Amino acid sequence: MPAKKIFAAFLLILGIVAFAAGNSQYKNCQTPNHCVVGFAKSLGGQASFDLEQSTRRARYFGISKMVGGTIFFVIGGIFLFKSKK
Repeated sequence: MPAKKIFAAFLLILGIVAFAAGNSQYKNCQTPNHCVVGFAKSLGGQASFDLEQSTRRARYFGISKMVGGTIFFVIGGIFLFKSKK
């Protein structure tokens, strides 16, 4: 098996794994633990703001993982199709 096909397969697998991890992280941040949210709101101002910021940061990191996984998947597909010629 040529090195280009192995590299392409590696990129495809890396893309799928990165997309799945990002999707999982994004979905987990969509529904936060209501007990923690309620406690942070009862503490008021800074605690509630910190919880919201950390949740937002984790959500955006999940989106960036999904975008990166898509890019790796597309690049791996391009390498795979070019190696067939």
